[in-house]
Amino acid sequence: MLRFTQFVVEDFDFILESSGSGSDAANKGPAFELSLMRQAHGGKHPDKHPNEEGLSPAEAHKEYHGRLSAERSKEIETAAKGAHQVLRDHLEKTKFAKKNEPISATWTSKPGQLARTTGNKKDKDNPGDTVLTNARGKHIAVSIKYGANPGLRSPGLKDISKMLKHPHDQDSIDSHKEGLTKMMGSHVRGSTQAERNNEFREAEKNPKAAAKVAKVKAESHNFRSGLASQYASAFNTNLSHSDHHDVVRRLLNAEPSGTKLIKLHHNPKTGTTSISDPVDEFERIHANTHHYSAEARGAKMHIYSHTHDGRKLHIATLSIKDKSSPMTNIAGSVQTGSGYKKAIATQ
Repeated sequence: MLRFTQFVVEDFDFILESSGSGSDAANKGPAFELSLMRQAHGGKHPDKHPNEEGLSPAEAHKEYHGRLSAERSKEIETAAKGAHQVLRDHLEKTKFAKKNEPISATWTSKPGQLARTTGNKKDKDNPGDTVLTNARGKHIAVSIKYGANPGLRSPGLKDISKMLKHPHDQDSIDSHKEGLTKMMGSHVRGSTQAERNNEFREAEKNPKAAAKVAKVKAESHNFRSGLASQYASAFNTNLSHSDHHDVVRRLLNAEPSGTKLIKLHHNPKTGTTSISDPVDEFERIHANTHHYSAEARGAKMHIYSHTHDGRKLHIATLSIKDKSSPMTNIAGSVQTGSGYKKAIATQ
């Protein structure tokens, strides 16, 4: 019973985002990204590149905004316009663009597109969502974030295990997922993950399936909590200080690349837009860190910076989540921690 209570507390926000009116949570970020990019491209959609579904920027803009209510879509367009002004002011202040200098934008939503756009092989892992190019041919990459505390990156479990030098047990994961499907009985019979996910979502609406749905969610949370515990232990015991440096830098999307990266974050709750340099922020955190540690609570691994003056600051959280429902794959989701701003402010 205790574990079920933990599930409710730990994943409540995720449940809200994944159901009901929160179903547009996955569409607001891309809609904002595409609207902002259009603003940066002189009010017109860029010609390239297509996304994973083969949609051009214009087609994807129509698709994502079409999934939102007219009111929500208008809010995002307005937010993008304001955010673009903040971005433009920043680019002029940092001498990337002169006043009234035209800038072009290129959408880089798929791996490899950014490096091809800049022509720089060192941009292989650059996490920029778009590349801006000034009239002199100079590039800057922009990672676009929308939300009160948006995710930084979503590493797969194999990637997490590799980073933490921890064995990846795919058989155990597959067996767990098969067990969840059996627990749902006649409510979930699909042969593909997509079918099982849809069936589970329908079962969530069915009062007769409530007990099985609750049991499956609790079992999923228990399994993911076990993974988080393993990862925290591996972080603390398998890695050297140098390894910690590399892992934390990667999780925070702060790896140096060929083209300078800036992060633009719009918080719809406050209506504010901020621009930061992830690489610079990490360097400031690391310079003041004596050592790092990790703790698991529920299905989350929290990472802490222990500063030279003896403080313990929560700088990042790696949540172990089902991508959509317990019927789908498990992956990580990284967010900055509650002490991140204090850590970068430490001098």
